[in-house]
Amino acid sequence: MAANDSIQVNDELFRQNWVQFVRHPASEAVRDELGNSFALCLFGWGILLIAGVIMLVSIRWARDGLKCLWSFLTFEPFTGMRENPDQQPGLYQPLLAHGIIIGPDQKHALALGTFRPTSEYSIDALAKLASSLGELYEEGSEDPAYAEIYGLLRDDHYRPYRRRKLPLATTDEDLWLLDVELDLNNVQETRFGTILIAMVAKIGASGPIAQLPWAVADSAVKMA
Repeated sequence: MAANDSIQVNDELFRQNWVQFVRHPASEAVRDELGNSFALCLFGWGILLIAGVIMLVSIRWARDGLKCLWSFLTFEPFTGMRENPDQQPGLYQPLLAHGIIIGPDQKHALALGTFRPTSEYSIDALAKLASSLGELYEEGSEDPAYAEIYGLLRDDHYRPYRRRKLPLATTDEDLWLLDVELDLNNVQETRFGTILIAMVAKIGASGPIAQLPWAVADSAVKMA
């Protein structure tokens, strides 16, 4: 984060806000989006019992039936709840994503984000890059150097939790194209014509991702 950036972020405060939020009842929708709900685990637990009993009476599937019943007896479906964000908030990273395009339904978007600390890159530069990618999406380019990126941008059918590495030969930034389910009432406009979206994602190359209420990021973000 450059000292003269118009967008300044306090990463530590942002993370503290995220931890406080995820343990508050108001975060229920975000927790359900990121983690395994008790109802879903209970449903899977019941399915294991039914499938185990059915397969156990058959000779061909008896071994698989025993495996299902063992999983039922050991409450295996509920183990996924141990990594739910309210239990392990450190497995999830809050981040600011920069909108590239917004879908016609105004509820889905493609955004640009990185999992690196803001101290390691210019937030203004990332906003400008998102704006440039939006222009590339709209106008295209005859330069073959942009063919791969253009192809990624035009693959614009929303897929939940999709994240794709952005191939840029001119930078070593850890940049990702993120498919976002969007609430436009919880974003901030930047001076670069883009929107800033508070997000949280499970750390890694894949996993659930969800938008956060802007209030979670508000005190950690200063915009000139």
